[in-house]
Amino acid sequence: MPETLLISLKNTCHFQLQGGEPPFCVGLGFAIRDPRYHCQHTDGAGEYPQMIYNYYLRTGDRKFLEDFWPSAKKSLEFMISLDVDGDGLIEDHAHTIPGENFPANNPMDVWPWFGASSFTAGRGLAFLACGIKMAELMGEPELASQWRKMYNQGQQSYEEKLWNGKYYRTYNDPVHQRVNEASFSAQLSGVWNARTAGLPDTLPKERVQIVLDSITRLNLRASKFGVVNAVFDDGTICTEGGLSHSVWSRGNFIQCNAMAAGVYLYHDRREEGLEMGEGIMNTIFRGPHAMPWSQPCGLDMDHGSTCHGYDYLDHVIVWTYPMAIDGKDITEMCAPGGFVQAILDAAGQPDER
Repeated sequence: MPETLLISLKNTCHFQLQGGEPPFCVGLGFAIRDPRYHCQHTDGAGEYPQMIYNYYLRTGDRKFLEDFWPSAKKSLEFMISLDVDGDGLIEDHAHTIPGENFPANNPMDVWPWFGASSFTAGRGLAFLACGIKMAELMGEPELASQWRKMYNQGQQSYEEKLWNGKYYRTYNDPVHQRVNEASFSAQLSGVWNARTAGLPDTLPKERVQIVLDSITRLNLRASKFGVVNAVFDDGTICTEGGLSHSVWSRGNFIQCNAMAAGVYLYHDRREEGLEMGEGIMNTIFRGPHAMPWSQPCGLDMDHGSTCHGYDYLDHVIVWTYPMAIDGKDITEMCAPGGFVQAILDAAGQPDER
């Protein structure tokens, strides 16, 4: 519901640091006034502004955007500060010590990435695209122009650092000669972020189709329980990062699965997109270890059981499937007579924008 999201955005804004970094969460357990920082901040700093932009797209509330624009701008400026080498891409920023994997500071938690990663850097481009739109709406053309130059530079750097001819490698840190050549299932997540917000693809369309071919060949059918996170070009499963009981690069992560499926659907690859979405849905709701009321963050590729976490609420992303199936963005899905209105009508609830 819009009012629930608005409460969450207000809470994030309240606990945002002066340097622009939003909190990763506002507490653990029953604590709601104990915000945590420096965890997954490479993604969170851009996710928060896109949530603001998405709420505006959902409601059309200009006053809301005016109120939250200073906070969104500060968060994007913090995100941009994480481009340590000035190539237009957000670098991953692990805080791990030798022999340990946590905190990796990306959504894989205990799988550190280095340099530019296809996931973090790709989503950074989409978040920046949302920022450009908001800057234009808020009457700051010079800022929009500045960010657009970074966006264009980042697109070029993304190709140079991450494209290997068949897909975008998981990460590449040429300075320290650290690279992972695996095909990451959600390497096109930035495209998904852009499409859901009604923005053009952040990557060349011809590249997207080639990547989807590779994900189908490597990641999609490596497990019957959902798309596998990382697979090398020869079909070998990546076994980098994780905990003592779970290697995260070989797991199935629910949000990665859904974002990848969405890109297929947005790019007229309906059969593969539905196969990818159905695989993870069947595992969650039908088993072999059905868990509809205690949804995990990730699944074990061999057994379909939990590899990490419960009650992460990751699977609310299921509501983006109808949007991608219809090839629509948030504004279209929330328009009068659209999908959201149909759900509200069926529940007998007014659409309180």
